[in-house]
Amino acid sequence: MSGFDFQLSADDLDRMERDLRDLEKNIKTRAVSAGLREVARPIRPAMKAGVTVRTGKLKRSIGTRALSKSFKQKHGLAPDDPALFIGAVTKQRGYAQDYKARLVEHGVDAGTREVRRNLKGHQRWKADGKYTFYSYHAPGMKAQPFMKPAFDKNASGAAGRFYEGLAAYLDRQRNRGQIL
Repeated sequence: MSGFDFQLSADDLDRMERDLRDLEKNIKTRAVSAGLREVARPIRPAMKAGVTVRTGKLKRSIGTRALSKSFKQKHGLAPDDPALFIGAVTKQRGYAQDYKARLVEHGVDAGTREVRRNLKGHQRWKADGKYTFYSYHAPGMKAQPFMKPAFDKNASGAAGRFYEGLAAYLDRQRNRGQIL
């Protein structure tokens, strides 16, 4: 005999099963995220190497970011599945670089641009209805892709790197005693 009594009610058993399912889902999500981060690891330096440097802000902004549930729902992805974004994710000196990254990656067509400018500057909340309108011819910009070549260069070993990252995460959890 062990010397102590142990009783579980049906509610306790249901709660324990629910907690175990949540733990399983949490470990699965974290393991897949670790695999995705391992896939992204060689892509970031390849992207940074392909960026044409003028000020260096775009190059410094390249990284990875986990996508939020609301973003995944908005774009048709399952909200509980892990997903990463690789690209211009951090602000540099207060300005997001994702717009600039898109322009550099795809280029800009030459053409005439129409502009409406507030005469009081950028203080729109003090606008008094005085605007000036003008147009100018923009020469455009040739595309200088840096994202697609980085993905293409690292696509061949992506599955292997994913499973390496997943296995490394599971090994770490096993060594910590989190899983059996």
